[in-house]
Amino acid sequence: MKQLNFLLALLVCWVTASHAQTMIPLPSHSSVYSGLVRGYWFVAPTNFTIVGLRVSPDAGTGNQYIHLMKINDATPVVYATTSSNFTTLAYISNATYNVIQPVNINVSSGDIIGVLGHSGTGIANSYSAGATPFSATIGTFNVTLNRLLYQGGLTSSAAPNYSTEGNGTPIGRVEIYYQIGPPCPSPGGLNASALTSQTATVSWGAVTGSVGYDYAVTTSATPPMTGFTTTTLTSANITGLTPSTTYYLHVRNKCTGNGISQWITYSFMTLPPCFPPVGFNVTNLTPVSATINWSPWASALTYDYLVDLSRNDPTSSTGVTNTATTAANTGTLTENTWYYVHIRSKCAANEISNWSLDSFLTPIPCRPPFIKIEHINTDEAVAYWEPVPTATSYEYAITTSSTPPALGTKYAYTTLHTSALDDGKDYYVHVRSLCNSLGIDGISDWGTASFKTFPVSVGTANNDGFGLSLSP
Repeated sequence: MKQLNFLLALLVCWVTASHAQTMIPLPSHSSVYSGLVRGYWFVAPTNFTIVGLRVSPDAGTGNQYIHLMKINDATPVVYATTSSNFTTLAYISNATYNVIQPVNINVSSGDIIGVLGHSGTGIANSYSAGATPFSATIGTFNVTLNRLLYQGGLTSSAAPNYSTEGNGTPIGRVEIYYQIGPPCPSPGGLNASALTSQTATVSWGAVTGSVGYDYAVTTSATPPMTGFTTTTLTSANITGLTPSTTYYLHVRNKCTGNGISQWITYSFMTLPPCFPPVGFNVTNLTPVSATINWSPWASALTYDYLVDLSRNDPTSSTGVTNTATTAANTGTLTENTWYYVHIRSKCAANEISNWSLDSFLTPIPCRPPFIKIEHINTDEAVAYWEPVPTATSYEYAITTSSTPPALGTKYAYTTLHTSALDDGKDYYVHVRSLCNSLGIDGISDWGTASFKTFPVSVGTANNDGFGLSLSP
């Protein structure tokens, strides 16, 4: 048992040592140089992970500005030549004095790594003592540190170019902390839920042994160098987003000893804004009913609507109907009346739009004329009627049957003189209206009125049956 405990303790010590964060040795401090930023470069002798950066506190008490780069030139250029052929691995701006800044940057053997750093806006550098280049180690591997420079500062942005200088010149002392061994594990299970047009709930899986997480939600797929939030939780509510926009959730894990994982990124899109629906129109319009229609809104789940006689938005739920469709029948209406239609969208996460307002007018029914007969004689009569609202013309027929005809003669007036009739006979005048109300054509039922022409009366004056006496 004692032997087993010893082996376990040895294993723990080995794991702890293999994961420990170590600083690349630097030459001692000699002086402070201000005005232009300085640093050093080296060729990586092995694979390792950079887990922390710090401007040497000897540079002064101002905030830290650091630029870590991978130089892509096969041989770094020598001053006064400059080169922008590099990849920025980290840019740290205005970081607190004397605090190691956690990063997680994997370096491969053979990579040319450069670092620049200064303290404060006065661009103060901790200059090295002794001859350069300086011989250091990364793990058990030897590495040579050479002078790196940029003729400016890092207070507003990372350096746009770099140069190197030869032997005997001091380096700017920026501390690089590294780790050889398994990296800090990244979180998984990134997700965005409860999406609305302006909010989202983001989450990720917990990492065993984690001491916290850094996260950010941005519109860039590139993980942030600054501006992220640190938390011990595994979810966050994000507000103030822009509708119909692609966002990226970036999360990284933080391990003991200032180790941090690689950023993991997950994309999601916010919903369209929860606006009132558009495209309102009315179909199947009659004097007493209608069907209201509107276009679907992309983010709406259902709709509320109300048809009433007021222009004002509804202030309560009285009379308001909710539907998942984009059409509704109005119910019983009154002819020749303005109705107002209020519609709003109900979106995800209880988002509700403002009310939209539209209106329509119900048509007037096409009614039959009310016919009157005057000036009846033995062979003629006059029929007339009051103009029918919305009537554009009429049809009429004069028959000896009370049954209306299938068709009549089109007529534009409201007075009809009939002549050449038979005396003493029953006649029927049938008239119907041809209407247009609000662009809707209609034909009324037939209106009918009857009359009888006067007979021609001839009788005997003396009642003797044999003679005929006529008198005016």
